[in-house]
Amino acid sequence: MSRPSTGPFASPAAKAATRTLRKQPLQRRAKATIEAIQEAALQVLRDVGYERMTTTRVAERAGVSVGTLYQYYTDKEALARALVVAYVLRAERAMKAVLEEDTDLHTLARHFVRRFIAFKLQLDHDEALHTTFLSGAGREIVNAATASVVATLAQRIRASRPHWTSARVTEVANMWTTLVLGTTTSMLERQPDFVAEPWFAETLEQAVIALLPAGTRPAVD
Repeated sequence: MSRPSTGPFASPAAKAATRTLRKQPLQRRAKATIEAIQEAALQVLRDVGYERMTTTRVAERAGVSVGTLYQYYTDKEALARALVVAYVLRAERAMKAVLEEDTDLHTLARHFVRRFIAFKLQLDHDEALHTTFLSGAGREIVNAATASVVATLAQRIRASRPHWTSARVTEVANMWTTLVLGTTTSMLERQPDFVAEPWFAETLEQAVIALLPAGTRPAVD
């Protein structure tokens, strides 16, 4: 597990990742220990659920002492929060990697949709982690990461559509993200099996692409 950036340009999820730890790992061995604890915590969550998860169970599964676990996490709530943050950070990095691809916006839209659906399916199939996401803290982290992705998307749209006004760029970036995130989440709640079917991604791609007409004349606020 790499240490997230904590500088002024660190993402919200990266900053949250540092706040979940009582102390930051400086040595490779310490980073490996944190990785083992988080993996063990996820396994325990899957096996017995959050209510029955204890720091003792997690430490035993990770092969470390409870004292070692407490060096990094104050309690099981902090540990569960760390799992959410780690997941969001991976998702945020993956989505931003898509937005950095050297492709046109239409291709970018398709890749964005596919990558997000893949992450949502992974989360939906992991009920333990999904339950943790429903907490207020989890939603706060997700919202911050989403805002960061929207800002990156807006930069990409602005570079590709220089004749668009700032207002239009901002609105399209927000509509794009809301459409992909909201539709996928809603479908997972109503008809989860549909999300994995090709037609769902294809339909969502077309909807996003519809926001990106080539346009030859500057937009007017």
